[in-house]
Amino acid sequence: MRSVLCIALAALAPAVATAAATSAVLPAWACTHADAVYADAFDASQPIVPHDPSGGAGGAYPGKLTRTLHIAGLGSGMQDYYVYIPTSYTPGRPTPLMLALHGAAPYGSAGSYAATIRDNWSGVAELTVREIERRSLLGDMAGAERLAEALAGTAGGPPGPLHDKANAALDTLAQGSLARHVITQFRKASDAEAQSLTRMCQAIGPRLVLPFAEALSTEDHTHTIRRIRELLISFGAEGRRAVEPLKNSTKPAVRRTAVDLLRVFGGNEALVELTPLLDDADPQVQRDAVRAIAQIGTPEAYAVVDRACAANDAARELIVRELIGLRDPRAVPSLAGVLKGTAPRGTMAALHESIIDALAGLGAHADSTAALRTALDRGDWWAPRRTSVLRKAAATALKRIGSPETMEALEEAVRSGSRGVRAAARLALGREGAVR
Repeated sequence: MRSVLCIALAALAPAVATAAATSAVLPAWACTHADAVYADAFDASQPIVPHDPSGGAGGAYPGKLTRTLHIAGLGSGMQDYYVYIPTSYTPGRPTPLMLALHGAAPYGSAGSYAATIRDNWSGVAELTVREIERRSLLGDMAGAERLAEALAGTAGGPPGPLHDKANAALDTLAQGSLARHVITQFRKASDAEAQSLTRMCQAIGPRLVLPFAEALSTEDHTHTIRRIRELLISFGAEGRRAVEPLKNSTKPAVRRTAVDLLRVFGGNEALVELTPLLDDADPQVQRDAVRAIAQIGTPEAYAVVDRACAANDAARELIVRELIGLRDPRAVPSLAGVLKGTAPRGTMAALHESIIDALAGLGAHADSTAALRTALDRGDWWAPRRTSVLRKAAATALKRIGSPETMEALEEAVRSGSRGVRAAARLALGREGAVR
């Protein structure tokens, strides 16, 4: 019994399409036929496409197949052949065909020889990797994209030697020079070419997140940064999971990139990864983490900020000043919580003054009204100057907000506050004069 091998490999032969001698339009039913690969069988009287007899006889796709021909008068009358059809195969798209003949084999082992040839695809995979890198470097985005899609199609196919070797090839691509070539092309590519580059990288998958994120940390070309970010975001949840290890990098710039990407991916899912970075050894990473969490903007996100402020005295000032800098009304409860929950002593006195001024600029809010009234009433007899400054700031802030609630708070202070509180409230209301 003899054995041969047919492998349909949907790439590596860009000249195939141009060399085709005949073009024909397939009927619609052929593209949805359950057995479209061999729908014509051996000698159909009305073939779908004019052709010499192909020897096809039906079969499922994609994946590995073993088929048998029955040929009277040839040895045992049976001949096996082994087929691999990639997952990227579609009936409506011309697909190159590669034949691999096993050559001489010991008696009785021809079948295993043929199957081994089919499975020993590593050489093709390595060639594909080199060709994708070469085409990316030269700017042949369409060719590189087709090759990457074919390789990814095999990697996503059923388990087996081809599947494993294709995945290994994709890992090699991600760890090699491809990311550098793509970034070079991103800098000068048109929008259409950038889309082709993006599709190629999407085919290779989230294994590219790490090299692109590391490259992003040193990239200074604004247009290129935007394209790399859009590519990384396109990986979705898988991309976010791939970014997570970057927060443990020894390089602060890479950790900052991780923060930025986690922020862009957004959602409460990112909070688990961003929270530890509030205690990062690098202040800039800490600042980026605060901004990222604040921009997620959910109640859960601000709860993370509140817990960090309550638990970490060393990080509190940095966190609060970043929140102040954002000028985001969603930060009011957090800022008000620090103002009410901490004492204005030492360096916290200046921070309290900054919080009071920030709350005045963020508009009316029940939390800010309550916190400012607390600040107005608070005072230490042994620190009269500091007490006076903070009371005056709190009263002024209530007047600046100017809501019915804040104005009533000032009037109540005039009526029932201590001497110093009444003086600050009267000054804010423009009622200067002796206070009894």
